[in-house]
Amino acid sequence: TARRLATMNIEDIVAERDWLRKFVLEDDQKIRGSGLDVVFSHNDAQENNILQTHYGLRFIDFEYSSMDYQAYDIANYFCECTIDYTADKYPFYSLSLSDFPSEWEQRLFCAIYLSE
Repeated sequence: TARRLATMNIEDIVAERDWLRKFVLEDDQKIRGSGLDVVFSHNDAQENNILQTHYGLRFIDFEYSSMDYQAYDIANYFCECTIDYTADKYPFYSLSLSDFPSEWEQRLFCAIYLSE
C-alpha cells in the first residue's frame, strides 16, 4: 500500500544496491564460472523447469530467458525452493523458509550448474 511504501527508505535501498554491486564486482578477476558472468539465463529456475538427466541438468520453459548474471539463476533457484505452487487458496502458493537449501545442497547445485 502507499502508506507502507512511504515508510520504506527507498534512497537507502538504492544506495545499498549500488554498494553491493560495487563490492561484488570489485574483486572479480573475470574467472569463468564465478557466477558473475553475464550469460544466457533462464530466469525462472524453479523445480518444474529443471530436469536431471544422465547428461546433467536440463532446463525447459524459456519464456523469461534473457542475458543476465549466472548468479541470478542460482539465487532464483534457491528462493524458488521455498515456494510451493500447489496451494488451492489465494494467493495459490505458500512459502516455507525451512525448505531453503542447506549449504551442502547449495554447493552441489552450484558445482553442477557452473560446470554446465
